[in-house]
Amino acid sequence: MKRNLQLTLLFLGIVALVALANRGAADGGDGNTAGAMGPAPTWDLPEVGGDRLSSADLAGKIVVIDFWATWCPPCRAEIPGYVELQEAFDDKGVVFVGVSLDQGPDADAKVRKFIEEYKINYPIVIGDMGIVEAFGGVESIPTTFVIDRAGQIVRRKVGYKPKSFIEDMLSDLL
Repeated sequence: MKRNLQLTLLFLGIVALVALANRGAADGGDGNTAGAMGPAPTWDLPEVGGDRLSSADLAGKIVVIDFWATWCPPCRAEIPGYVELQEAFDDKGVVFVGVSLDQGPDADAKVRKFIEEYKINYPIVIGDMGIVEAFGGVESIPTTFVIDRAGQIVRRKVGYKPKSFIEDMLSDLL
């Protein structure tokens, strides 16, 4: 009886490990995925500075949605590349949108200062749990989604990647 229980637990453990390994393999093992992941959610959020930006405003464009925060070191490292890529791909209908997940009463001021310091040349909106949930949850930042001109999420990137990685993702869509 005890031996059967041990074998059953061992079997269940192996099944669980295989399932986890397959889950990691399905998304590249690092949270990065390629291919159609379904339609992008609709959203309407406040921009830093008071205007609003919505997904409808960006219809027909390739949109790079980056979830980030001012206090996040990998985010800080990645954003200068996004600034360069926005400039390089602007005339090709590519728009980067930063979704700041900074919270607190001074979040807007911190984000404004960050925008000036990093010379960000693309829209920054203030995110909330609604947009995080709409994109299926953001487990860590930076997390970036690429949406094609038809409004489909075609790539997801979790964590820091060099500018060349993002550039390759975009080149595939042009």
